[in-house]
Amino acid sequence: MAVEIGHAYAAAGAKTHLIVRNTLLSKLDADIAETFTGVFAANHDLHTGVSIEKVHRDGNCYCVVCKTSGGETETLTADALLVAAGIEPQTGGLGLEKTGITLDENGFIRVNECLETSVPGVYALGDVVGNYLYRHTANYEAKYLVQSVLTGEFSGPLQYGPVPYGIFSNPQIAGVGKTERNLQDSNVSYVSGKALYRQSTPGMARRSEHGLVKVLVEKRTRRMLGAHIVGEEATNMVHLFIALLKFQATIDDMLDMIFIHPALSEVAKDAAVDARRNL
Repeated sequence: MAVEIGHAYAAAGAKTHLIVRNTLLSKLDADIAETFTGVFAANHDLHTGVSIEKVHRDGNCYCVVCKTSGGETETLTADALLVAAGIEPQTGGLGLEKTGITLDENGFIRVNECLETSVPGVYALGDVVGNYLYRHTANYEAKYLVQSVLTGEFSGPLQYGPVPYGIFSNPQIAGVGKTERNLQDSNVSYVSGKALYRQSTPGMARRSEHGLVKVLVEKRTRRMLGAHIVGEEATNMVHLFIALLKFQATIDDMLDMIFIHPALSEVAKDAAVDARRNL
């Protein structure tokens, strides 16, 4: 959210500083985060590895006193200050204490695998549940509840399948499935494949200066385990990989498809070719 809003304000003409305690987008795939940070930092005032020592008002301005990892102190001033650090569910004002609906230790509404709360016949979805904090997953949950509760077409517990993410900044970021860190933590044997936009025909036609597609494939089964993209149309291109993961496709299934030339999705094919080469 911070990079999306920060980019939006900067694109509208506001001088914007982004202050990050450690690294930007630390939960994403490391290669994707590194590529994004390089491009983003070249176009925005980005301060990483910084701790905030103090925030105070000076007339109509906010003053943020920062300390770098090297111990140096810097004061940034601005007309407005936006804090985007962590997520807190807004369930406190719903009056749930007057009902039998219970919350978990983090303040999210407790639901079962069918999105039913602790009160039978009462359901919850979206951010207050906290399963996933995306609008597209909230839409998916709403569709499930309409079908299973309102129309009576109950088909069992909600199955999310592969859940994608998207970051609408410049460049865009999108991904689905496992990251390398996930696979390493789980001791899964895998290979990765990468392709740069600028080394592809569509990338050269667009004169792309950056952009990366990365795919992760299990060695034993050759199944696609994850894909992560930074660059133009990332949030559109990722849908190819959502379908592949949904149907547990292999790298060979993907490369048995015909890709339109010279569409940007050919970069995804190039990443798959690189992964198969590494198997």
